[in-house]
Amino acid sequence: ENLKLDESSKTILSLWAKTLREKHRKEQYDDDEIFKDPLLLIEWNEGGILARNTINPQFTKDALLALIRAQPGYAPFPPRAPSDCAFSFNDSQALINTIGVLSSNNWSRRINGMPDAGRCYMIGVPKKGQLEVDEHFYVFNA
Repeated sequence: ENLKLDESSKTILSLWAKTLREKHRKEQYDDDEIFKDPLLLIEWNEGGILARNTINPQFTKDALLALIRAQPGYAPFPPRAPSDCAFSFNDSQALINTIGVLSSNNWSRRINGMPDAGRCYMIGVPKKGQLEVDEHFYVFNA
């Protein structure tokens, strides 16, 4: 894939892949099998969030962070100092449910004449090889 992730996102993904490969190294996974713990990665567009905040002061990045972190299956990553752009989940269904909750939040979706609030990716890590990266356009960009 030739996604254009920023350097901060690439660093987080590298750390996430290393963490998962270490965590599951003694388990029986095929080389191309995706580990059960997916990552939700969000590249925030501060300008898009600020534009929404001028409409309603409750439309904030903190509100979206709280929404994500309140979902069942969320696990802070990194554990001691959780990122505000990378969110670990204990299984794919929990992450997919969170994407559903985010996409039903109308104010953070595309608004004509305003910058988007961000970009949303679901990341899967295989035992070996390339990460599986799926962008979910409908969360912020549809």
